[in-house]
Amino acid sequence: MWGQPLLAHLVTRMREADVDEIRVVTRPDKQDVVACARDLGAEVALGRPRSVGESLAIGAAHLGQNDLALVGFPDTVWDDLDVYPALVGAVGSADVCLGLFAHADPSAADVVSATEDGRVLGIAVKPAYPAGNLIWGCAVARGAVLAAPDDEPGRTFDTLAGRGRVTAVRFQGSFVDLGVRERLDRALGGEPLESVASS
Repeated sequence: MWGQPLLAHLVTRMREADVDEIRVVTRPDKQDVVACARDLGAEVALGRPRSVGESLAIGAAHLGQNDLALVGFPDTVWDDLDVYPALVGAVGSADVCLGLFAHADPSAADVVSATEDGRVLGIAVKPAYPAGNLIWGCAVARGAVLAAPDDEPGRTFDTLAGRGRVTAVRFQGSFVDLGVRERLDRALGGEPLESVASS
């Protein structure tokens, strides 16, 4: 896994599903990201998004309302294989299907409340006092959802969950946000992902 850009992990995971194209949203000045994305065979969508929601809207600009888009973040990595195919298979008639993972620091993420059969009841965006440790780390969503999401997509997903429009699949492997420098250094130093994810 290491010895390649983190973006390569996400692109590889997305290619486990039957995708037509992969789009990377980045700023024009991020020429290293542009070059890396193109080397990986991804399309590049340039913009100056002010939020995660704006980034998703830029990436989804060409989608039809019912088209499915895979949503992921290049600084997150996970153990499980075939996560995106599982989400595509589970979305059904819903608008969104979330990939759920246990997280050591749920207050830094969006905490998800879901039933055993995968119906999402609600999402708390970066709660100060998390009610659990289950967070969404990736998703499959319809183009209409991503066309104009809240700045924090978790809030959009929470609204849709209240209408019964969000499903989820829980995964058992380790998940970690390597956007935190200390975690990245530990991972690059050879520490197992499970250990990095547990702290």
